[in-house]
Amino acid sequence: NMKPVTWIPVVWSFICGAIASGAFGWQQIGEIKFWLAVLLTGPLATGTCQMLNDYFDRDLDEINEPNRPIPGGAISLKSATLLIALWSLLSVVVGWLVHPLIALYVVVGIINAHLYSANPIKLKKRLWAGNIIVAVSYLIIPWVAGEIAYRSDFSLHAITPSLIVATLYTIASTGIMIMND
Repeated sequence: NMKPVTWIPVVWSFICGAIASGAFGWQQIGEIKFWLAVLLTGPLATGTCQMLNDYFDRDLDEINEPNRPIPGGAISLKSATLLIALWSLLSVVVGWLVHPLIALYVVVGIINAHLYSANPIKLKKRLWAGNIIVAVSYLIIPWVAGEIAYRSDFSLHAITPSLIVATLYTIASTGIMIMND
């Protein structure tokens, strides 16, 4: 069940990282790289992670939300698995097109989605760990991806000030998620 409203902070984090690179401005908004990154951070990577969560929550959704696509029978488990695999592959390819290192970040995000949603680990059941992994995946990973996409001198030293801001942003967001739960 894709939720476009949840894509906004991920796209926003990418844009913050791109701006922090010092090489992103209004003129880059018209470039294909920018729009591929928006597609990646919104419906592709975030959508993949949402589909994974729906897949692993299908038993709970049969009780609480029986009209969702999987428990409601609108999509079979086989079709859901194929869609998740296709969306994952497409996310990695688009990440590679934006910058090869971003493809690795996409893989890390998909692994995080498994850690969050899948048994036996299922971090969503562990209040702090679940919220932290979501905040890191939704905020720090796309922020650093934005820097990678536009910064020519990418190094830990070069991005440290930006990483501090992104970390503070993530801590604040984690606090909001915990209070919201």
